[in-house]
Amino acid sequence: MKFDKGDILVPKAKQFPDGALFVDGHDEAGRLLAHPLGGGPQLVIAGDKLSTFRVVPETEQRGFLWRKGMFRLDAMEGEFAGWSCGMLWNGWEMPRFEREVAERVARAARGRYDEKRDCFLTPAEDGEEEWPADEIELLGGAKLKVYAIGAGSWIWEEV
Repeated sequence: MKFDKGDILVPKAKQFPDGALFVDGHDEAGRLLAHPLGGGPQLVIAGDKLSTFRVVPETEQRGFLWRKGMFRLDAMEGEFAGWSCGMLWNGWEMPRFEREVAERVARAARGRYDEKRDCFLTPAEDGEEEWPADEIELLGGAKLKVYAIGAGSWIWEEV
C-alpha cells in the first residue's frame, strides 16, 4: 500500500489518535518516512510493514472524544479547567479553554483578549502569538466555543 505525504496513519490494531503517525514521504529505497503525530523523531518504516497501517479518514480525525480536565504549566501559577481529546504535542497536553478560563490563562501569561478578532494574544519572542476561537463537538453533538491557548507551543500537563 502506498501512503501519501500528509496522510495520518495508525496501526490497524489501534484507534486514532493512539499510535498516530504523520507521513513525511518516502526515501530513495521506497521506505515510508513518518513522525509521531504528537511530535518526535522521524521513523523509517520498511515496505513489508506498511500493511499493518491504515489511513485515518478526516471524519475519524475530527471525531475526537473531548473530556474535561485540569491543566497546569510549571511557569504559571494555578490550575485551569479545560478540554482535552488526548492529542499530544511532543508528549505535552494541548488543552482547549472556555472563554472565562481562557481569560484567566491569558492574564496569568500577561496576555489579553482581542474582541474584534475573537482571539487571545500572548507575548512571544517576536511580538504576540494569536490563539483564535475554535469549536469542539462534545459527545451527543453539543458544540462548545474554546481557545487553544498554548496548545502545540507551551508545556501543558494534565493535573
